[in-house]
Amino acid sequence: MASQTDGLLYSLVLELSPREAGVLPAAHGYQAFGLVLRLLERADPELSRRLHDLPGPKPLTVSPLHGRAAANGEDLALRQGEPCWLRLTVLREDIFARLLAALLSLGPASDLCLGPATFSLRRVITAPGQSPWAGCTSYRALLDGGQAPARRLALRFLSPTVFRAGGQRNLPLPLPGLVFGSLLARWNEFSPLPLPEGLRGAAEEGLFVARYSLQTRLLDFGRYKEVGFVGRCEYEVAPGLGEEAARQLAALAGFAFYAGIGAKTTMGMGQAGPGLPRPAASTMASQRSESSRGD
Repeated sequence: MASQTDGLLYSLVLELSPREAGVLPAAHGYQAFGLVLRLLERADPELSRRLHDLPGPKPLTVSPLHGRAAANGEDLALRQGEPCWLRLTVLREDIFARLLAALLSLGPASDLCLGPATFSLRRVITAPGQSPWAGCTSYRALLDGGQAPARRLALRFLSPTVFRAGGQRNLPLPLPGLVFGSLLARWNEFSPLPLPEGLRGAAEEGLFVARYSLQTRLLDFGRYKEVGFVGRCEYEVAPGLGEEAARQLAALAGFAFYAGIGAKTTMGMGQAGPGLPRPAASTMASQRSESSRGD
């Protein structure tokens, strides 16, 4: 059993239903993050404020809204009572405790507002047996789970993912150094079990893109646009990479399920992980997509 000294990680699913028919922006990351901050404010206003103001990586991620809402240009058409869901992941135990307390305090008549739309909370799922998107693990368990180093690491990028490349340039490519460098930065920011900073260089030199099936997606956030990639990428571990480094990189690949990858992971971007199912319908609609495959 994981202990608190191992650092616990959580993924929970909020099952929702719109109170009435309406519309929601297709790129609604600001609104989804705002919903989470308002929930935390119920239990700890100061924590909510600090998270809002925190620069750099944040210890939580928020998915786009999933369900059967129909995309209509730049908006999503919501139908009254139609089930949908949001996924939240939390990298710090104190934040999870406050968030869960806030959710448990909600009565059946409580509303959750996501932008202009109002939802009722149907259920909070924390057990993986009830949803493949829910779960709990620890940093220690992730490290111990990689004791037999895999020679291939596969990741599925479920929502648009992009990396800051300095200045005004963004890079929508799953290069090993960018992917595992992003995961390493989050791990060392929040884990009680830090990994060597040289692991990013090990990923750059010891991992190679073996196969991929990717698309680019354009998201319009109103004040600006973001281009990211979605799809699947498989990395081959070079024979010369040491077993310890390979084990640590495998742990980072598992960490992606909770940490997300790249920029704006609190706003629906960068949802990723190994072996994840594809949602039946994702409402993180794009205005334009292009495909690319490599075998």
